Amino acid sequence: MPQAQDREPVILAAAAPHAIEWAAETILEGGVIALPTDTVYGIVASLTHAAALERIFEIKGRDLSKTLPILVSSPDELAQLALGVDARIALLLDRFWPGPLTMVVTAAPGLPDAVVAPDGTIGVRMPNHSLAIEVIAKSGRDFKEVTKEICALLDGPVSAEVVALDHETMMKEAEILRKIADNVCIKVPLTIDGLKTCKALTGDGTMVNVTLCFSATQALLAAKAGATFVSPFVGRHDDNGFDGMQLIADIRLICDNYAFEPEILVASVRHGIHVLEAAKIGADVMTAPPSVIKGLFKHVLTEKGIEGFLADWAKTGQSI
Repeated sequence: MPQAQDREPVILAAAAPHAIEWAAETILEGGVIALPTDTVYGIVASLTHAAALERIFEIKGRDLSKTLPILVSSPDELAQLALGVDARIALLLDRFWPGPLTMVVTAAPGLPDAVVAPDGTIGVRMPNHSLAIEVIAKSGRDFKEVTKEICALLDGPVSAEVVALDHETMMKEAEILRKIADNVCIKVPLTIDGLKTCKALTGDGTMVNVTLCFSATQALLAAKAGATFVSPFVGRHDDNGFDGMQLIADIRLICDNYAFEPEILVASVRHGIHVLEAAKIGADVMTAPPSVIKGLFKHVLTEKGIEGFLADWAKTGQSI
């Protein structure tokens, strides 16, 4: 069978049977496709296939100095591609994505040269086109395969989320996910069916992360259902005019009052103050982008102290 990059060009109508699956598979195998977006047709390939990215430059006759933009299917994907995704950027995404706005941001380490400009930035856009979004979403690696690799790298819990919304199907999906590795933690939404699933799974010895928590009473219900982790989203809470850290404090108080044992996982952390306040309150875990974590190392007095020390050392004329 010919490789994706060697196949003859094929034109498929979006409504054709399995057209979206074919397009996603072609991208995964290192092929190149033309995909409609909300502006123009885009020539699309996978970030992980260098030869396919080179093929885009050839097809378009594009100068190699002009880097390629990146298309995503969800605003959440930006944090995986870029550094410094803060509350200001999040507000822009909420306002303009999906749509024609391209965000120019600092690239995360490891991205191919084809998409990273000389100044270290990338251009990222989420097209307002349902077909494009579906193809992009389906052209990523199989998440079960990726989850298995992550579980092998880590000793601690790794969350794998169900996508069903009813209890019966959640349980079926959880059965598949928890077979991936012993350290898989099943992630369920904070709904009635999600908590029913949580109760059943934790009763059977499986770790459960109850996500999308936005109130202390929701967290109380998750704790009573036996949740291993409860995940309040402080950044999103702040974005909507509420006090995200007060939510963490309320959950901590309730759990301590009744000796509930879920670990409080502070999600959607946007900056160092979130980290500081969560630690003072006594939260157990956080999820934060690399830019926030790296920012914890920085302090102007530390940097000035190093500069002063190096200057004094240079005056001695010595070396180690």
